[in-house]
Amino acid sequence: MRKIGSNTRKFFSLIYSHFLKIMHSKNIRWNLFDSIESLRHIVCDVIMNHAAIAIAEKGAFSIVLAGGSTPRAIYRLLRDMPTDWSKWHIYINDDRCLPVGHEDRNSLMVEQVWLSH
Repeated sequence: MRKIGSNTRKFFSLIYSHFLKIMHSKNIRWNLFDSIESLRHIVCDVIMNHAAIAIAEKGAFSIVLAGGSTPRAIYRLLRDMPTDWSKWHIYINDDRCLPVGHEDRNSLMVEQVWLSH
């Protein structure tokens, strides 16, 4: 493994500092998490909070789900949450046109991981 010299570290530190100033000036917020598991639980909590607010104010909550491996663990967490699922309107996004039941369809993953439980 190649070692990074002090000048390179200073350069990247300066770039990073400048980057943070730009992000702050544009009101862009970054959140740091202790672990991927912590991130998953917080995302799940955020979704559940938005659902509770929408159901209280409008009587229903709508969500569009993505596919792939990234949200899979979040869907597993959501399936065990206490909520009135009859108030949830769940839509599945897929940018590919695949036949029903195809192993790569987002809807199949969502069904297997969450909706069939």
